[in-house]
Amino acid sequence: MCPDFHRRPLVGVIKLTLLFPLSPVAFADESAAANMVVTAAGFEQNQEDAPASITVIKGEDLRKRSFQNLGDAVREVEGVVVNGAANETDISIRGMPADYTLLLVDGKRQSGRDSRVNGNAGYEQSFVPPAAAIERIEV
Repeated sequence: MCPDFHRRPLVGVIKLTLLFPLSPVAFADESAAANMVVTAAGFEQNQEDAPASITVIKGEDLRKRSFQNLGDAVREVEGVVVNGAANETDISIRGMPADYTLLLVDGKRQSGRDSRVNGNAGYEQSFVPPAAAIERIEV
């Protein structure tokens, strides 16, 4: 035997829980998430709203063509210049030297070989996952 004032909040919570599946979040367009990019500021936003020119290479496109390393994967992107031999690839973006190119995999910084003992210039290509594991590349 519960007094009325204890029962009313419970009824309100139950009503809200029943309405939640009908919220706009439940009907959100999943294709909108595909157009999200992570900017240099470190947060997600729509590719159209990003303050810089961003090129997204989708995983499907990568699987359609073969590539052996990251340089091959981004070689055809406008503004990207790939120099060097297979094991000493330098990637320059939009006219900046390769020293200004930052590589992130799942948001984690990948260091160049020059930061390792006895390392030479360029980026280590062995960390690049297989094409099937890549969702997208953002330049």
